[in-house]
Amino acid sequence: MPTIKPYIILITLLILFTSCDKEKRKKEIRREAQKEIVLRDSINAELKSAIIEQEFRDSSITSKLSEIKSLSILNESIEITGLKDTLQDTENLTVFAPTDKAFMKMPRKQNLTISNKKKSLAKRVRYHIVGDNWSSKDMTAEINSNDGELNMVTLSGKKLAATLEGDDIILQDNNGKKATIIESDIDASNGTIHIVDAVLFAH
Repeated sequence: MPTIKPYIILITLLILFTSCDKEKRKKEIRREAQKEIVLRDSINAELKSAIIEQEFRDSSITSKLSEIKSLSILNESIEITGLKDTLQDTENLTVFAPTDKAFMKMPRKQNLTISNKKKSLAKRVRYHIVGDNWSSKDMTAEINSNDGELNMVTLSGKKLAATLEGDDIILQDNNGKKATIIESDIDASNGTIHIVDAVLFAH
């Protein structure tokens, strides 16, 4: 019976060990590659989420209002009262935005009160914000289907009525004071802005 020479056995064992090491290394490489893919996907997902969030904020109600020069007093009021984040992050809002001229038409006594009392100012601003997203088309349809009047609940907790006078949408506070929507349907990522010609009150 022929004998197997020792060096052949040694070579065979070396080949086997080398083959095992290669397979082991391949598995390690695959595992490392998989980890890198998972990490990359996680980073991409976080980056995508951050981009979407930033785009949402860049086109939020807060941002849209700040772009309109005729709303500087309202924008200052939003800043003072700490409502900036609410109008930036809260979804499905409608803002009825009084112009600077509307604020200037207010009696001087009321202007001073608003300027000096943060709580009073916050209540006033909140009365112009509704916790639903209303387009002018939807408001008109709802007014027509509800005996000529739409009642909306504002963030102040008080109701704000909307009616039609011809083609105009008229807002009315609980004191009977009226404001006309003079520019409608300014779209934002978290709601809609309508510009009005008067500042409304809630008591």
